[in-house]
Amino acid sequence: MTDYLIYVDGSFNKGIQTYGGGYLMLAYENNRLNVDKSQIGHFHGTDQAFSVERQIPGECGATLIAFKHLSTIFDLNCDTVELRFDYMGIYKWATLQWQAKRTTSKAYLKQIRPLMLRTTEPVFSHVNGHAGEPGNEFVDKLAQHAVGLRKTLPKVDTLFCEPVPYEPEKYISRRQKAKERKVAKDAAEKAKLENA
Repeated sequence: MTDYLIYVDGSFNKGIQTYGGGYLMLAYENNRLNVDKSQIGHFHGTDQAFSVERQIPGECGATLIAFKHLSTIFDLNCDTVELRFDYMGIYKWATLQWQAKRTTSKAYLKQIRPLMLRTTEPVFSHVNGHAGEPGNEFVDKLAQHAVGLRKTLPKVDTLFCEPVPYEPEKYISRRQKAKERKVAKDAAEKAKLENA
């Protein structure tokens, strides 16, 4: 049995109006990484019809490329396919929870649904971007490299040798941390006023 864990992310370089994305597809057999079935990829584009949507075409494009690759090598003994992403449109459009209204979402929806039917139904897992989750950090750097915001490719870490459980409580975004600090500060101020 093979389990696939896929990370995707997108980026945008405003200076050269280039969108792009990266994906990391990890294949595990008996909880050990199978390097031959794993893959890393990235792309970029400058089509103005898409570039007006900034990093979103990169997010969607990386997902499509990963699923196209997965559908060509798909292992019928595949147990699970988990897709980890930090942009909710990846999930919402694929599951028809959001209406596809713009160029990118229409193109994504048209292609992702048939690809999903050729593989095991994926488990969608939202991760907080820029919160230190290793796979998400890796594809973020890969996407930045694709659009020219980063000169070198990120290094593949040995941490991917075994499946990486996602622990949402461990990887809290900066925005979420700021929100929690504000709530705590407001509660402290309210308590002060009540005790005065």
